[in-house]
Order: sequence, then structure tokens, then C-alpha cells
Amino acid sequence: MVIGINGSQLNIREKSGVEVVAASLISELVRLTQVRGATLRLYARSRPVGHYPHHVEVRILRWPFPLFWTQVRLGWELLIHPPSVFLDCSNFLPFLGLFSRACQFFFAHDASFIQFPERYTFLRRTVMRLGHTLSCWRARNIFVPTRGTAQQIKRYSTMESRKVRIVGLGITQSFIDSLRHSATPHSIPAGKPFVVFVGRVGGRVDKRKNIDQLLIGFHVWNSRHGNTHRLVICGRDDGGKKQISFLAQSIGCNDVEFTGFVSDQELANLYTHSQGVVFPTYGEGIGLPIVEGLIAGKRVLVSTQTGGISDDLVEYLIVCEPHADGIASGIERLLAPDYRPITREVSLIRWKSWENVAKKIYEVLVASEAAHH
Repeated sequence: MVIGINGSQLNIREKSGVEVVAASLISELVRLTQVRGATLRLYARSRPVGHYPHHVEVRILRWPFPLFWTQVRLGWELLIHPPSVFLDCSNFLPFLGLFSRACQFFFAHDASFIQFPERYTFLRRTVMRLGHTLSCWRARNIFVPTRGTAQQIKRYSTMESRKVRIVGLGITQSFIDSLRHSATPHSIPAGKPFVVFVGRVGGRVDKRKNIDQLLIGFHVWNSRHGNTHRLVICGRDDGGKKQISFLAQSIGCNDVEFTGFVSDQELANLYTHSQGVVFPTYGEGIGLPIVEGLIAGKRVLVSTQTGGISDDLVEYLIVCEPHADGIASGIERLLAPDYRPITREVSLIRWKSWENVAKKIYEVLVASEAAHH
């Protein structure tokens, strides 16, 4: 059996949550297919970093344009040289590849482009909606991380319930190891106590992270309490840092800091020494910062519109409205004197590795390919 995978996310250095999921699953599937005797075919624009065992076939697909590599070039490859099965972890399948003979699967992250269309440009949401609709029609099965994500997507899209497979979320071992070394005195960030937001800082194209309302809400709360805390915003700058910096300056908020993209060790330090995690976003499907914050033993503030949250996490979360006043009220509860973080020992036990997630996906791929023949 030949398993084809879109490996275009592997060479991205500063990965978002979606790209972390893709890279983690590919890494585990490389190990799993070696044990099971299957061939793994990675499709990429350039040679992925690292060395791969002999059962991994890397296909470099050249494409002269900055856009549409997945939809056109990868899709064409699937048409003329179809693998036995094909998996894409980037929310929908390649357009041209929809007509390939391969059994096709994709990892659906969310349907926020349908649920919150005002937070996307017209062009982007149109392309995403078309791609998602066609992918739901063509895919043999659709993998989702949580039951909450499945319910969110089914409510706002054409995804058929019979196709859905809930596979869970994993945490990388490097992050777990970093947490275990994050309690040393030299790792404590200097300055005022802080709350941390983790996520890419998007510009006008992607407003789902709701950082503008978070910043205003934090400033309202902090002003009431004598400006005793900082808001640390950690993540890749996708064009929004200048806008947020201007907003902070315009409202007089001097207690916000941008770290940019950080390593697992730096991220673990921020979680460990923070007073809590703030994540009042819109339409999340993955929501890795929620999981990471809980594993670090912290309570997490989310919004009523964050979505995609596992049922067993709700008891540990503080929920607020996504506007500035609601967020200010949520931070008040997050940092209340009777705040009790969950113990790290308990939280670490609750979470699976990406190996377990990859095993679930692999079994579905094998069963579907066997049924196809």
C-alpha cells in the first residue's frame, strides 16, 4: 500500500497550530508505516529537512508560482500518479486531485469561514467554502480532533456524520520535556506578573484571534487594578503586530509585549510562569494553546465563540463573551484570589501522544484501502 501525504508544511520553520498538527502526524506516520511495511509518499515543494528511511518516497513537485501549489500542482500529481490512499492535513483536498482514483482523506480543523464569514475576505472565504464543500463530498473519511470540532463543522457545513472520525489531539514530546525543565529559577521572565496569549498575530486577512478585543479588555481590567500585570502575546507575526501596537499606543496600554515566534522551551517557560492563559478567539478547531495551557497546570480563558473544545476540558476553562468588556470580566475571574491551577501531574496523564492519534488514522486508511479493493 502506498500512502500519499501533503508534506508542504514540513519546511515551515515558524509553524502555526495547524502546521504543528500536520508535521506531528507526518512524523509519527513515518515511524508507523516503517513498522507496518507500508510505503509513505511525501509530496513537497522542496526537499524536507532531515533524513527519511528507505520506505519514504519524497516527491519534489516544482511550481513557479507562489500560490496554488496544493490545488493545482499537487492535484495534478494525484491525477496522473495516484497513490493507494491520500491524506491532507490542511483542512481540504487539492481541487484537481478530487478526480484522482486514490482513496482520499483530510483532517478538518474548523468551519469558521462559514460560521464567522465577516472575519475573512470575500475571496478567501469563497475559496475555502468551495474547497471544503468539494472535499466533504469526495473524501472517504474526514478526521477531526475533538467532538466539539465535529459538532461545529457539521453545524455549519455539508459534512456527513457517517464520514467523520474523531481522532483526538496529541502533544509533542519536546513540549512535555520542556515543561519538565521550565521550573528552574533562571527561566522566570523578568517584570510584572503576566497572562499569556499564544497564537499567530494575523492582520486584516484573519481576525479570528480577536487580539484587538483582548488587548482592550486586558487594558480595562489592568487599569482597574493599578496596572499590575502584563499581557504577553506569543506567536508568529502574520502582519498584525503593527496594527496591534498602534492600537495599544492609541488606548494608552503600555503593558503589552510581543515575543514573536518562540521555541518549545521558551513557550513552556511562558506557560509555567504565567498567571493564566487568555484565548478568547473565534471558531477554533485545533486550539493547541488551550491544551498546552492546561498541561502546564494553568486555567485558560476562552470565549463563548472559541468552539472546538473537548467536553472533558470544559470544567477547567473560564468562559467569557468575546467583546472587550466580557474579556475584562473573564480576566477578573481568571486572576481571582481563589484561583487554583490544576496539578501538572494529573494534566500530563490526561493527554495522548501524537503516536496514538497517528495509529487511529493509519487503521482507517488501511481499512478503507482494503474495502476499496
